[in-house]
Amino acid sequence: DGAIDLCLTAPLPTGPNVHARALAEQRIDLFVPAGHPLAARREGIPLAAAAAEDFIVMEHGYGLRAITDAMCREAGFEPRIAFEGEEADTARGLVGAGLGVSLLPVTATSLADPSVAAVRVTAPRAARTIGIAWPADRPLTAPASTFRDFALTYAGRLPDLAAKPAPLPRVARPRPRRG
Repeated sequence: DGAIDLCLTAPLPTGPNVHARALAEQRIDLFVPAGHPLAARREGIPLAAAAAEDFIVMEHGYGLRAITDAMCREAGFEPRIAFEGEEADTARGLVGAGLGVSLLPVTATSLADPSVAAVRVTAPRAARTIGIAWPADRPLTAPASTFRDFALTYAGRLPDLAAKPAPLPRVARPRPRRG
């Protein structure tokens, strides 16, 4: 509606009034309470193995809700919803409290939470595309255009947050001058 210049979003919007480009893929895992029987399945699971679980999901209108609904349908079931919310961190907290399971993006923060276990989903495809979108019907301001171009240029260089963090590079320190 013209209220914004740029939007970082998942899934990517479509339509004649918007341009959108992919920036990165983000894995989605099934988060379960740390002591849950599925937590031990290190090789991953088909999502259908969680069909009988209570699900904690985002409210309708959120991209992650659309992705969750589509993944569950593709796995052959409708999720039994225990709670609908607005924040992935809240959903993860409810999972950690034992109130259900949730399909959530894998982040460094989510993997560090000891109250939950991230179980890789082997089927269906469990990832989302994060992208950048901007209006097609008007030019961008110079700062917005610069940011968009920067994001598109450097997107392929973004680290995989689910991977083990790389060690920090050593920084050469200047030697004190003798005088």
